[in-house]
Amino acid sequence: MKMKTNADRVSMRIKGYMKNVDENSASIVPHIVVSIIDDVSQDTPVKTGMARSGWNASKYGPDYVRRPDIVSQGEVVNRAISRMGTRANSAFVSNGVPYIGLLDQGSSQQAPAGFVRAAVRRAVMKLGGVRLLQNGSAKKLRR
Repeated sequence: MKMKTNADRVSMRIKGYMKNVDENSASIVPHIVVSIIDDVSQDTPVKTGMARSGWNASKYGPDYVRRPDIVSQGEVVNRAISRMGTRANSAFVSNGVPYIGLLDQGSSQQAPAGFVRAAVRRAVMKLGGVRLLQNGSAKKLRR
């Protein structure tokens, strides 16, 4: 009969923590992305609706595809939820409208300069209660 040493117990605990970090991280990524898309699409200045409709979420790389349809802010968020699913190890938020950078620099009076960075900052702040090492911590997040 093999006795467990303190080193064995520590090793098992570390393995458990690493599993929790992997699971929580993969669950957190979609929440962050959807939160960013929600905020940034709501804050995007609207003249024709193309810039707001241009926000995309992707797991595999930036999606600069410009869709011809003008959609509501809610539909932009729903598209992001559908594309992200419940788990992702990486994510990209992008907008293929060529003038999105000018809008973010403050070219429209409808939104202040830096509205994209502000949306990312707000999404990250929502993670304050998540403990990556704690089992199931990411499940506390709501969309």
